[in-house]
Amino acid sequence: MMTMNTLVMAAALLAGRPAHAAPDLPEIKQAAQVDTMTVGGDLRVREEYFDFRDQKSSTMFSGSARKADRNRERIRLRVRTEYKLHDDLTVVAGLASGVGEQVSTNQTMANHGAQKAIWLDLAYAMWTPGFLGEDGSLKFQAGKMANPLWRIYPSDLVFDSDINPEGFAQSAGYLVGGMVNVFANGMQEAVNEVSGNERDPWVLSEQVGIEVPLVFGMRLMAAGAKHTWLNENSNPFGSFNTQMGNTPWGLGGSPSGRQSATVLFDEYDVSELTGQLSGWIPVPLADISLPFMIQGTFIKNMAARGPSWTGSITGAGAGPMKTWWKPAYTFLGKSDQGYQVGGQIGKAAAPNSFEIAYFYKRVAWDATVADSSDSDFGEGGLNRKGNILWVSYTPNGFVTATVKLFNVRLLDKRYVRDAKGVLQQPDRLNRIQADLSIKF
Repeated sequence: MMTMNTLVMAAALLAGRPAHAAPDLPEIKQAAQVDTMTVGGDLRVREEYFDFRDQKSSTMFSGSARKADRNRERIRLRVRTEYKLHDDLTVVAGLASGVGEQVSTNQTMANHGAQKAIWLDLAYAMWTPGFLGEDGSLKFQAGKMANPLWRIYPSDLVFDSDINPEGFAQSAGYLVGGMVNVFANGMQEAVNEVSGNERDPWVLSEQVGIEVPLVFGMRLMAAGAKHTWLNENSNPFGSFNTQMGNTPWGLGGSPSGRQSATVLFDEYDVSELTGQLSGWIPVPLADISLPFMIQGTFIKNMAARGPSWTGSITGAGAGPMKTWWKPAYTFLGKSDQGYQVGGQIGKAAAPNSFEIAYFYKRVAWDATVADSSDSDFGEGGLNRKGNILWVSYTPNGFVTATVKLFNVRLLDKRYVRDAKGVLQQPDRLNRIQADLSIKF
């Protein structure tokens, strides 16, 4: 049982100050090598509604695909501590709620108030030597870290915003002529470790970009990235959450002995182009200017081959066969591209500020690796198209209310039909999220 002294000790540790409330305990001191310590986090409470459309009584859907509308209430808690040490070294540690998913730290309010688990969310070291002088920056990271790539909202085509990759990263930037910022990022993520097998899955990401000032206070940022997956055809990823999309090896024999349905059939070498135009819109009647952003991302899997077809990939039927080269099967063709484009007006950051945004997303079956992609679009994963709209408001800069709507449909129904043409996945879905977030 946790004693009162233990509770005081823990609270003092999180607060980073001496435990004066317990005079019988020794004073908590920072290590000599720690220059500063910063503690923060956020709490989010969410009400979520799933509205499955046009399929409850249709004979075009299998029984498993006919889903009832649902409500669920969710919470998310994240706490992060940053220790800045001598010699430009920083250690970051973070804890978060969740159930162990790679794409979510949410927990559903269920099980009659049962206690919720806390997981290791961040644990990495960061070295920022000043080799490039005042106009440059250099950073090296190792461990379980925040995504080191430059990302905007549409960038969740490739990596969900909750994914904290594990491995190594390098970043560099330089201000050319005092105006143009040129940057580069690299990441080597260890996706899974398979004992007794040297073909561990990895993903290697490289990104180069530029930020340029324009007229009227506008700025343009653009970047190109390449995400190369290694050994994705040899071993499973060990993902806690498996999302819709991608072609598994499926049933039957294999010339390479790859029997698992969780090992991917296709190969993934994903090219990504991302851009953002930002600036200010004057509002003469209110004597203010509102920030705006126009953003877009396009991806293409340069290594996609396309599956053969004998039935359903996700439901009944023979599924996509390993013997994809046999002429007896119908070749579906490549399903290798995705994009998202839209914009935002306002920014819910300063006290009494708001934002409104709209995006359109379309992402094909094998455009990228499904288990790393956005978990909120539809029911998560790929082979979907649709609209994303949200409105946010903050009265004080640290409490924010947001309402977000996802209006989503299946992109290509051929991938989710069985041999009789019956759909194995719901087609149309409206997903609504109402969030109250508090930063501390």
